[in-house]
Amino acid sequence: MEERMSNTEHAAWTQSRKRGGAYYVLRHGVLTKGVVFAILMSVVQWFGLLGSAVNKPAEVALRFVALALLYGGINGWLEWRSEESMYRQGPESDDPDAESVCLACHAVLPQGQSRCPSCGWSYENDP
Repeated sequence: MEERMSNTEHAAWTQSRKRGGAYYVLRHGVLTKGVVFAILMSVVQWFGLLGSAVNKPAEVALRFVALALLYGGINGWLEWRSEESMYRQGPESDDPDAESVCLACHAVLPQGQSRCPSCGWSYENDP
């Protein structure tokens, strides 16, 4: 059985998915993992651990960028699919009286309310 999201994680994912899968893949896959991968490979190249590749730095750099985009894109897409699968199962507790936490200021929200009394942040879209 797959892990379920807490109420807070479920609410946060509701906000994240509004930006779309492409944004998530770019931000959490390509920019966070792909760029780190490219930097790591550049360091490996810099110290000459790739042998003859050091003689063609521009060509190798292009390959690293392509690999970073591919690696980051695949990784981000897999994360998106995993999070989306857990989101569709619903939060851990389907109890409407369960405690919720404000994602902006982390204050406890009163039962049944979607707007934070401390900071005014809301889980719902404002018209």
